[in-house]
Amino acid sequence: MLRADDMTEVKSLADLSTMLEIVDHMRSPDEALVRECLDWACRDQATHNLMVSLLDRALSEPAFRSSLYIATVRRQGEVEALALRSDYPKLSVSATADLDAIEKLVALVALDMPDLPCVLGPQVEASRFADAWRSLTKLVGVPGIAQRIYRLSQVISSAPVPGLLR
Repeated sequence: MLRADDMTEVKSLADLSTMLEIVDHMRSPDEALVRECLDWACRDQATHNLMVSLLDRALSEPAFRSSLYIATVRRQGEVEALALRSDYPKLSVSATADLDAIEKLVALVALDMPDLPCVLGPQVEASRFADAWRSLTKLVGVPGIAQRIYRLSQVISSAPVPGLLR
């Protein structure tokens, strides 16, 4: 069972490179943390478009930043997973290839918002979050609407139209 106070025991120096650290979970994050999370989210803007939008707004509107909740899990100081929530009731989550970081996020988020109504994110990360949430809280989630990310690969020019601009 996943517990909020679960901490990885370091048995050797080799374990240090794989240890996940819970670093940040707070409302009203400082500008430096918001910038760092924005840089991380911008590595894959198509996947993290909601996060990028919220973090960018938080940088330009300090009042909005005060409504923001951020939780990060790190490895050797680098963000491995990010959870983000504004006044909008849904939590947005994402992670790098290390999905164990999602379970650490669940432990943080459950402490701060045990009544979380919904989580958004890439399918693998959102499913992993829901499974860990169920293990920790005994609450069962229901999958919502699956959405896709579209990529424009070609632009086809339209035929010219008769007439002139006014």
